[in-house]
Amino acid sequence: MTSKNYKLFEITDDQEMIEYCHRKNAVTWGSDLYNTDQYILREKHLKEQTICSTPIISSSLEKYRKYLGAKYFTFLDLSLPSKDKFSQIVSSCETLNRVGYIQPPNSTSSIPSLSICIGGVFTPAEFRGRGYASAMIEHLNRFYDDISTSNESGDSFLTHTTMFLYSEVGDFYKKFGYQSRHIPVHEFINDASLVDHVTKDLKLSSYQEDVIPLNLDHDDNNLKECIKQEILECERLSACKSTMGKYRFFLMPDLDIYKWFKARDVFISNIAFSDLIDKHPLVDGYKIKDTKSHVIWHHNWNESKLYVLKLYIEDDKNVEDLTVLLVKCLEELKKYNIKKLVLWDDDLKIADKNEFLASFSAHNGVHLKAENGSLSAIRAIWIDDINRLEWINNSKYLWF
Repeated sequence: MTSKNYKLFEITDDQEMIEYCHRKNAVTWGSDLYNTDQYILREKHLKEQTICSTPIISSSLEKYRKYLGAKYFTFLDLSLPSKDKFSQIVSSCETLNRVGYIQPPNSTSSIPSLSICIGGVFTPAEFRGRGYASAMIEHLNRFYDDISTSNESGDSFLTHTTMFLYSEVGDFYKKFGYQSRHIPVHEFINDASLVDHVTKDLKLSSYQEDVIPLNLDHDDNNLKECIKQEILECERLSACKSTMGKYRFFLMPDLDIYKWFKARDVFISNIAFSDLIDKHPLVDGYKIKDTKSHVIWHHNWNESKLYVLKLYIEDDKNVEDLTVLLVKCLEELKKYNIKKLVLWDDDLKIADKNEFLASFSAHNGVHLKAENGSLSAIRAIWIDDINRLEWINNSKYLWF
């Protein structure tokens, strides 16, 4: 859907315009836990996080800084009466732009590239049904395609611009060139009998003493080791035989994206659950004391869900490490009366995955391989066939 009356405007530097859009979309993404003004403050707080405002990049990529971080857009219908700076806004969206990596077929050389994660696509109720969201995505595609194609010859960072999103409206984005890459999830409810079921064969009688809490605000050696292992795992996955014949796209695990999730955690919990947090200070996951296995999570207070952002098992045959970390997740549900644990299937990297999952199949508190409410989809105009592009480590930590 195109019209000469439609315009996409970047408003990243216009906080008043951004807050107007957030006030509009609060009806969908706000919460009973806080009011609209607090929601707007939350979004401003997230915008100020390092990954959104001043991302940490290597000096060799400094010239691309202007393309990175959180970007905000409005979509205008100029045929509407122009009463003020807001009256022609019919849709809005956001993108989180980070450094991604492309590896060509049969090569382990990584090409830094611009990655675009689209989020916050919203049309106010009074403008729905007119095709505005569709037109906005077309314009947004064109905006980033122009950046990708209108650069100096040989500029591989921009040429390999790759866009992705997490759709809550099914395959809506397929018609705009986004190929769905569905990753199922495994859901575990807050149920004491489920903890008993998990721990019944646990050999570690003192497993509580065999874990170390992780705090993303304390950049200690344990946390550094966790991130290092996640990065090495990502590189190993991209180099495995099953994917080497394709192009591979991935984003490295990054402390700052985890801190962005934590900023959401802390902001909301301080408003809605301050007494509970005083009693049970937040931790961001756990590491097995004598191995590198660990889990990092995110409390989604709005949905009453604990999302696993990253699960790393040092030895893919070590089911005991996995079981201990799963127990810690389930205990976290109980601690804050959270309804459900959600684990993306792509994070469960163990040798006997099916056998491990089968051990839960009889318990009615577990829903295995459930449909993911965030349907991932990817678009890359630099490749002639998107099926030749493998998306490595497509899991919750990439979400925006």
